[in-house]
Amino acid sequence: MKWFNNTSQTAGLEIYNGGLRLARFSVKPERGHVIRSSSCSLPRDTLNVSFQTENIQNSEAFRQAIKVAMASCSMTKGKKVGISLPREAVKMVVLPFEDIPVKKEAAMELIKWTVTRNLPVSIRDISVSWHDMGKDDQGRQVLLVAMAAEAVLAQYRQEMVSAGVLPVTLSSTALNRYNFYADFLPGRGGCVYLDISEYFITMAGFLEEIPLFFKTVKRGFVCGRLSMRSMEKAGKCVQNETASKHNGCDNEIFLMIDHCLHGWEEISFIQGVIVSNEADRAKTTRYLQQKGVDDVIIVASEGLFRAANDEYVVLSDQETAQFAAAAGAAQIRAQGKNGVVHETH
Repeated sequence: MKWFNNTSQTAGLEIYNGGLRLARFSVKPERGHVIRSSSCSLPRDTLNVSFQTENIQNSEAFRQAIKVAMASCSMTKGKKVGISLPREAVKMVVLPFEDIPVKKEAAMELIKWTVTRNLPVSIRDISVSWHDMGKDDQGRQVLLVAMAAEAVLAQYRQEMVSAGVLPVTLSSTALNRYNFYADFLPGRGGCVYLDISEYFITMAGFLEEIPLFFKTVKRGFVCGRLSMRSMEKAGKCVQNETASKHNGCDNEIFLMIDHCLHGWEEISFIQGVIVSNEADRAKTTRYLQQKGVDDVIIVASEGLFRAANDEYVVLSDQETAQFAAAAGAAQIRAQGKNGVVHETH
């Protein structure tokens, strides 16, 4: 299950609120692995990540951090690098359309209007990129759409070029991490993907390789507004059931699962992939299984196993797994297959 066009890249850079992760990768027939890598923290207040406004508050500190990381990875100035932007800077959405104009300009106008109509931003200030994922069971054209503010993208490009990096793609960390692990998802039937990190939870659902949803939520937010919205939409009966299961923020992962799966009760999600290093991932597996997802694969830095039968398979070297977002941006896959790239222009 691959998204977007293949590119030939051997370096990836992940940018997040607290720092950078840069890695060079060697591509082999079976898999890619890290040649050199560098992780560094950014001085406080270097970044203020948001969707609407420029993120980089201290240009000098940002450029210096990139130069230090490049030196650690023995990278020369002008190196082509796939860039993984902070999750908050790029919004992802799955949209079905009854009909899409043939002309690119008309299609762009329709898609831009659709994705921005509920956002407090001008359509002129947003950059949109999309990929045609095929038709759903109702014959609608399904698009995976990414959007980012023009000013945010322009600033990242300018600062990285000034630091000696040539960004060949700019895409979301959530999508790049998905791309790294995508080959573990089955190609048939209904399946879910759940990526649990320290600060974010991403969940996606698929039916016959067609995406149904792709959502990323900041942790802590799930326990507040999202949980209340989920309960309000699901109704009183579900509210009572959910409230009895979720006590405080300890089970915000369960709330995210409930939120994403609500409205898709007619779909049989029988397989799932969990990306997590959390100690409670066994509880998450059992909760998915209660939802009917019987065959669950758990992916972690120390390896991979299938929860249904405890089959153990070595995923990749630990270092590569730790640089999953950078690897995804550089077109490296956990199982060594070429994936896809979603570039935000």
